[in-house]
Amino acid sequence: MRAQFLLAECYETGAYSDKNKPDYGKAFSLYSIAAKHSHPEAAYRAAVYYENGRGTSKSPPRALQFYQKAAALGHPGAMYRIGMAELHGELGMVVNPRNGTKWLKMAAAAATPEHPEALYELALLHETGIDHVVFVDYEYSVKLLREAAQLGHVMSMYRLGSYYEHGNHVAKSPQTSFSYFKAAAERGHPDSMFGVASWYLTGYSEAGVPQSDDQAFEWMKRAAESGLVKAFFALGYFYEEGIGTPGDPKLALEWYQRALAKGDKRAGPKISALKQVVAGSATMATLGRRRAQPAPQETENERERIRKARTGEDACIIM
Repeated sequence: MRAQFLLAECYETGAYSDKNKPDYGKAFSLYSIAAKHSHPEAAYRAAVYYENGRGTSKSPPRALQFYQKAAALGHPGAMYRIGMAELHGELGMVVNPRNGTKWLKMAAAAATPEHPEALYELALLHETGIDHVVFVDYEYSVKLLREAAQLGHVMSMYRLGSYYEHGNHVAKSPQTSFSYFKAAAERGHPDSMFGVASWYLTGYSEAGVPQSDDQAFEWMKRAAESGLVKAFFALGYFYEEGIGTPGDPKLALEWYQRALAKGDKRAGPKISALKQVVAGSATMATLGRRRAQPAPQETENERERIRKARTGEDACIIM
C-alpha cells in the first residue's frame, strides 16, 4: 500500500520521467489502488483527481465517494472538502449548512500543517453566523484564526494582521499586526507584503516596528511584482518620490501605467505629468516633486498622512 502511494507520488511529480514530466494517469491508477487498501492520503488524492479531471475523467460523484472514504479514515482535508461541499451545494450535494458545519468542526479538530483550512473557514462562519446553525462569536473566531496561523495558514496570518492593525475584534497592536503580516509575506502572500511595506514606511518605534524606507520599497516591489494591483500605484509613487530607491521617472511612469490599466484612476494625472519629465519638457523639480533625497520635514509630513490613514484618521494618497 505504501509502496503504491510512493510510486504514485513519483509519477505525479515526474520523478520517473527523463524530462521530469508528470504522468497523472499512472499516478491516479496507483492512488486508486492504494485507496482501496485504506490509505487515507491516497484516497484524498484520488478524490482530487476525480474532482479536477486530472489523470481521469472528471466525476464529482466519484470524487465525493473517495472524499468520504478518506474522511472515514480521518483525513482532515477530506473532511474539510465535504464540509465546504455541503455548505455550498458542490459535488452533487444538497446545501446543508448544519452538516457542512459539522464536517468543518471535525476537520478543524484534526487540522494539520498540511490541512489547516477548516480552522479558517470555521472562523469566518463565526464572524458572520448562520441562522440557527452557527452563532456569532468574534473571540472564538480569532482563536481559530490563531490556531490556523500557528499551522502556517497564510490567509489567517493576513486576516490577523489586519485585525491587529485596525482593532477589529482585538485590541490594536502594531507589533502583532506587523508580525503576522511579516510571517505571511515571507510565505509569498502579496497583500501581506503590502502590509509589511506600509508598516516599514510609517514605522512604530514604541511598538518595536522600525521605520525603513529601504525595506518599505523592497516589500512594495515584491508585492507589485507578485501582481497585487493596489501595489502598482504605490510602487510608482516610491519611484517617483525616491522612497527607498533612487528616483526614476521612467519606472514610476511604467508602474502608474500598469495601475491605470487595472482601473486605478489616481494614476492618470501622475502619468500626464511624468510623460513631460520623460520627454524632457519638464523636470521633477518644476513639477514640485522630491528627488531621491526629499526634505526631512516633507518626508515626515507624508509619513504622518500615511500614519493617519493606517489608523483611520485620514485618507492616504498612496495606500
